[in-house]
Amino acid sequence: MSSKLHRRALLRWLATTGLSLPVLANTALSDEPDAETLALQEFVNIILQRLFPHPALKNSVYQDVAIVMTGAIQAQPGLNGLIDAGRASLDQMVDGAWTDLDAASQTEALENNQSAPFFLALRGLGGFLFYNTPAVWELLGYQGPSFEKGGYLARGFDDIDWLEEARDGR
Repeated sequence: MSSKLHRRALLRWLATTGLSLPVLANTALSDEPDAETLALQEFVNIILQRLFPHPALKNSVYQDVAIVMTGAIQAQPGLNGLIDAGRASLDQMVDGAWTDLDAASQTEALENNQSAPFFLALRGLGGFLFYNTPAVWELLGYQGPSFEKGGYLARGFDDIDWLEEARDGR
């Protein structure tokens, strides 16, 4: 991948590799991570918590997604390089380790970099993986895919009482 990562390219890569959260998790968990991988996992975990804050969600869910996301990042040299450069940029910007800052300062630094390619890549991949996690679905009240269960309408989701009023109001 080029140094400028586009969301569609990232999603296309995920789709063509056939990687899913359980597959990536099993791959990521199969080896003992080295210090560099652990540092990236910590960075990604914090990024996920700052970008997708859900106070009711356990840190272990963020950590599980961070492990998967780290595996996806490391599997692509271009993406890995982009994220490494972004981490270095954040550290340089705050004149120290970005991961050592308090949550408000971390968020502020991310807001100042929200158009940077590394940020866009992390937000795109992070959002895709994070919101495709059943534990997150449970928190948000999403019951998961419905196609294999015959759809939503025949399963108690046909109680949209405002729909006919909306149609009549036209």
